[in-house]
Amino acid sequence: MNIQQFGIFFALAFLAAACKSPPPSETTAAPPANGAAPTAAGKVIKVSVGAHGFDPSSVTVARGDNVTMEFTRTAEKTCADKVVFPDIGVSKELPLNTPVGISVPTDQARRLTFQCGMGMYRSAVLVQ
Repeated sequence: MNIQQFGIFFALAFLAAACKSPPPSETTAAPPANGAAPTAAGKVIKVSVGAHGFDPSSVTVARGDNVTMEFTRTAEKTCADKVVFPDIGVSKELPLNTPVGISVPTDQARRLTFQCGMGMYRSAVLVQ
């Protein structure tokens, strides 16, 4: 194959790949604010738990939405080895680098606090 044939081959391969891409109107939208990613079952909000607490430190969700918060502890040396939602009586251990999902009730507008096991790091979910 000479250089001219190679160029034609490359151009055809590029066009074929471009034709397989969905048009811009069919591309997926950017994830919503607060790190919430919509899924068939609802929204998943990813929260990183590190040496300095929860990130993001607070999130806002719409009343009535099906919301799961997914906590992943990324630091070994932190008191946040557990997440506690005192208002709804939920407490879950956070194993290192393992996502832990918690369904958040959104049936009424309110502020749900969540914290580490010792209460040193506090955050909130605002249901509006």
